[in-house]
Amino acid sequence: MINRCIAFLLLLMAAKSVLAQKEADSSSHKTLVSVSFQPFFLMINATRFDVELQPEGKRYRFIISPEIYSGKTKDVNLFKNQIGVKWDDLAGVGIGLMHKFQRDEESGVYLAYGAIYRNQTIRFETEGFREFEKDGLTYYDYGPVNDKLHIQSVMVNGIFGYQASLNRFLIDYYLGLGYKKPFVKSRYPDAREYTQTPYLYTYNGFTLVAGVKLGLKIN
Repeated sequence: MINRCIAFLLLLMAAKSVLAQKEADSSSHKTLVSVSFQPFFLMINATRFDVELQPEGKRYRFIISPEIYSGKTKDVNLFKNQIGVKWDDLAGVGIGLMHKFQRDEESGVYLAYGAIYRNQTIRFETEGFREFEKDGLTYYDYGPVNDKLHIQSVMVNGIFGYQASLNRFLIDYYLGLGYKKPFVKSRYPDAREYTQTPYLYTYNGFTLVAGVKLGLKIN
């Protein structure tokens, strides 16, 4: 949690530095910048920031959304016995890009659409057949093995939301629809699922998209 807060502060400082340099180079073409944080993503071991860029006087905006995944996770399935389910190690990154239309420059409703690409790895321990060689022959035995899910996924979505501006602070509520397609590689693909809810890592199909953003205007 501390590392994620530090990352947020560094992102704000970097955005402010880039903006200051840009304003020094050209005062006639100003770009409004804000950075938002989505608390919900902490529940799925992720940190996500939305960097919003708006050419001054324009109704359209671009949102760049870097994501970092790190932590312990469980393949929880409500329809199976969860006794003995072990914690797995999650790591990954994601990047999203959205095109946003908002009539009012400060507060108001908006429409946005875009896509997100994610590359994630879940390392886990399970039981299965292991191959080994002895005296020139190949043998198999059954026992504990270490494996991983390598997940690449793409999600396209469209959302409707409302953004409120309170001086330099922003609060944003949104709701929409998305479609997610994962591509998964593993030696033991049946050992883990992570498909039970739309926000889990290998979910495939349509899903509602909703959330709250807390943000700050950089300029």
